[in-house]
Amino acid sequence: MTYPLDPINLVNNLLITWGETIGLAWDEVDANHGGTTVIDYTVMVRTTAQTDFGELQVGVEATSETFDGFILGTTYVFKVKSRNAFDFSTGYSNEVTILAARTPDKPLTPTTTFNRVDNTVLIDWQAPSDNGSPL
Repeated sequence: MTYPLDPINLVNNLLITWGETIGLAWDEVDANHGGTTVIDYTVMVRTTAQTDFGELQVGVEATSETFDGFILGTTYVFKVKSRNAFDFSTGYSNEVTILAARTPDKPLTPTTTFNRVDNTVLIDWQAPSDNGSPL
């Protein structure tokens, strides 16, 4: 027996990722490499402000997973490693960077002011919440 291969093709699952929820999916090159079947995966995460990864979830049995509780406006970096009965893969999947954000809110109803001196109209409104991604 030996180490399993590193997972590949880690991607942001755009059908799931929205706001504080992030969906990830990846592929396994050969689930039986190393002489024994891949048991599970460990998903690692860090923010772009950090240098070290931490374990987000251990024991993920599928090649996709949904995670909750991310902070809007924060950009996260993810990677995945696999495990078989021998040990963990010697490396990781590719890294994926994802901004936790939602669609911005609508601006409030604008107000208008007509300037009779120069026949101009001033339109004013309050910026909506950006929900984690700058407007």
